[in-house]
Amino acid sequence: MTEEPILRIDITHRDALRLVAALCLSAVMVAAGLFLRAPQTADAQDFGVGVNDVGHPWVTWTGVIVPGSSTPVYTVPAGFNLVITGLTGWWRIEVDGVEAHGGNPGPLFQGRGHLNVDSGSAITYFLTGSSVQYAYFQGYLVPQ
Repeated sequence: MTEEPILRIDITHRDALRLVAALCLSAVMVAAGLFLRAPQTADAQDFGVGVNDVGHPWVTWTGVIVPGSSTPVYTVPAGFNLVITGLTGWWRIEVDGVEAHGGNPGPLFQGRGHLNVDSGSAITYFLTGSSVQYAYFQGYLVPQ
C-alpha cells in the first residue's frame, strides 16, 4: 500500500527555471543593496577642546532686571567664545563693564544679529527704565 503525499506540487521545468532565476535575481539585488549601503569609514581628527566639554553648546538666560543697576547675567567659560544670536528688550548689554549693545533691539531682537563675546568675559544687563523687566538672551559657545 502506497501512502499519498500530504502536499503534492506539480511544477514544470519552465516553472523551476523561473523560480531559480527569481531567487538568483533576489540574491543579486540584496548583495548590491548591501554593497551600496556598506558603512564607510571616517577618520576624525582631534581638534582639542570641544563644546561637549562644557555640556552643550547652547546658552540661554532668562531673568529679572532691576532698574538703575547692572544685573550679572553670564560669564563665558574659559576656552570658548560666546555668540549671542537673540535677545529681548530695550536694555543695554555690557561686556566686562563696557557697553556692547546700546539697547536698540534691531537685528539681535529679531534673531538676525550676532554679538561675539570673548572667553572669560562677564555679561551684564543695565536697565535705565523705571520698572522691573524680564529679560532673555540666547546664543552658542564656540571653541577657541
